[in-house]
Amino acid sequence: MPLGAYQHLDAPAAQEAVYAARAEANLPGWFHMDAPATPERLRMACADELTAPFTGAGAACKGSF
Repeated sequence: MPLGAYQHLDAPAAQEAVYAARAEANLPGWFHMDAPATPERLRMACADELTAPFTGAGAACKGSF
């Protein structure tokens, strides 16, 4: 099975996991994430205290993830 098809099949599960992580961090609702859903993009979409230094107003490379 091509890698792209595999990522597409798991997208709903990954999206629900990110929604759950964001809800725990008091960030409910919609979020934007580009395809493909790589582990790095999924982790950054969770938006918690570990990712805050890389995504806030002071981020050196905004949009690089």
